[in-house]
Amino acid sequence: MGIHIGQIIRKQLDTAGMSKTEFARRINTTSQNVYGIFKRKSIDTALLQKISEVLRYDFFQYYSKPGAAIVEDGKKDYKPSQTAPGDIPELLKEVESLRKENAYLKEINQLLREKVKAPKSK
Repeated sequence: MGIHIGQIIRKQLDTAGMSKTEFARRINTTSQNVYGIFKRKSIDTALLQKISEVLRYDFFQYYSKPGAAIVEDGKKDYKPSQTAPGDIPELLKEVESLRKENAYLKEINQLLREKVKAPKSK
């Protein structure tokens, strides 16, 4: 296979906007080891699972055949991503828009909480 999983992890870490120090802390290793991970062409599955959880990204998709399903307990519960590479910028814009909307709604909630707590004037 021509997969260089370390480069893929590095790219996804950059996309996630997480610092290498924070990433190292979350996968319970040192920053130095993170740089070693970036150089790897292959990786232990337990570590890849942890990295997938931390970055919220399915790195195992690079090892699956297109259209293949992962079966657990006899149930087909995984479908490979149908997102085309050209869709990614559009999806990133949507994510940013949703983050802004979420921040705005949190602000409204905070103002409503303050209003409820404020003493009523007569």
